[in-house]
Amino acid sequence: MELNTNSPEEARIETLEKLVDELMKEVPEESLIKSYMEQSGLQYSKDPIGRINIVLKALHFEEPSESQ
Repeated sequence: MELNTNSPEEARIETLEKLVDELMKEVPEESLIKSYMEQSGLQYSKDPIGRINIVLKALHFEEPSESQ
């Protein structure tokens, strides 16, 4: 039995990665998309373009600059 030692943020990123995988399928399963979006704290949208936009915004973060 493997214990989940991920932080909440790591768990959220894993869920977002699963969501992206599902969204990229030729025929994505809507129930999975809705579930992953809810688990990630994202508002569900039926619009495929809107969903991708929401997910990209959720995944966006600024990397630290090399000079710091």
